[in-house]
Amino acid sequence: MFFSESRGRCKPVKHVVEGRSGAVRLNYSKPNRVDTVTMISKKHYPEKIMLKKGGTAEETLRPFGRRVFLYIDIYYGRREWKVNRKIFMNGRLVPEEEAVVSVFDHGYLYGDGVFEGIRAYNGRVFRLEEHTCRLFDSAKSIMLNIPYSKQEMNRAIIDTIKANNLQDAYIRVVVSRGTGDLGLDPRKCKEAQVVIIADKITLYPEELYEKGLNVVTVATRRNMADALDPKIKSLNYLNNILAKIEANRAGVLEALMISGQGYICEGTGDNIFIHRKGKLITPPPYLGILEGVTRAVILEIAEEENIPFQEAPFTRHDLYTADECFLSGTAAELIPVIEADMRVIGTGEPGPVTGRLIKRFRERTSSEGTPVA
Repeated sequence: MFFSESRGRCKPVKHVVEGRSGAVRLNYSKPNRVDTVTMISKKHYPEKIMLKKGGTAEETLRPFGRRVFLYIDIYYGRREWKVNRKIFMNGRLVPEEEAVVSVFDHGYLYGDGVFEGIRAYNGRVFRLEEHTCRLFDSAKSIMLNIPYSKQEMNRAIIDTIKANNLQDAYIRVVVSRGTGDLGLDPRKCKEAQVVIIADKITLYPEELYEKGLNVVTVATRRNMADALDPKIKSLNYLNNILAKIEANRAGVLEALMISGQGYICEGTGDNIFIHRKGKLITPPPYLGILEGVTRAVILEIAEEENIPFQEAPFTRHDLYTADECFLSGTAAELIPVIEADMRVIGTGEPGPVTGRLIKRFRERTSSEGTPVA
């Protein structure tokens, strides 16, 4: 069933429902009977479509639901309809409600596993090979055997996107150690578990990509590379979560973590760049950062655009006195930073170098990638 129903009573109403990428107005003549559906998305679907009179909500929305929104709850009184996703689970595409893991899975019990976040734009998966390679590198570092080749993993990712009828998507690939016992020993886990989710993600409000973001540096230090190397994109994100909690308590959306030596490392979910004294600077991998795929794209663009750049350590003082600053990541994309620890950065507005890089990055994401075909 495309939509699942929960119990409840309902009355005929004219109802507007908002989703992540659009909204629809449902016009009812009697309970559970839809006369018309008007698409009223501000961005992608401004047109009005009149559909079959007297159809049920499921029948009426089935041909259009995936096109208008990926994940939308339709409340009709206390009646709820929800789009069913397809999840890749160990070689099979299953409905979301069947995508379950054992309570003895070591990914659940101990954060023992790795993951990747990937983007698809306009029916193309951006930098798929780079993401898959990083996933396999992370797994190798923790001696976790992924039961697929890189080519098979790429195919599974594409198949999951196709199964959910998505052109633009955020894809989460999770590989856990698998089911074991309540002890730590990974040898008790006989086979890794692979899950792929294709959905949408919004890390920051859209207006902040135009106006810029406020951030704070936090007391939580970045993991030391000789303890748990941040280059490993592991399921244990507690270091990042603790920093995020500090950002929440400070009333901002992102935190910057610092190394034990006092250098800026990265955000909770993104890399950092500053532009200072005519040079683009980003922390080097040896400080203890995740080597971001988007970060690498920015360095490529900087070289093409003849923007001087350097991978070098910098301090909070360098951040405060920078001309520009922005964050980068697969989920975040590129977002300007205009204030750090209540110090205005540059003019207090997104700078020209940041704008130039954002423009070039968006050009790439709209035209490059592995086709979802």
